[in-house]
Amino acid sequence: MLFDRGGKITPALRDPWVRQALNHALDRRTMLSALRL
Repeated sequence: MLFDRGGKITPALRDPWVRQALNHALDRRTMLSALRL
């Protein structure tokens, strides 16, 4: 879903401000550590 920069699946992701807000909202360290398990 977050790779849908063109907004084909999720139209709101066309807006760079929306993508930036999502990037700021995600806790990357926790997400990556959970994925490495």
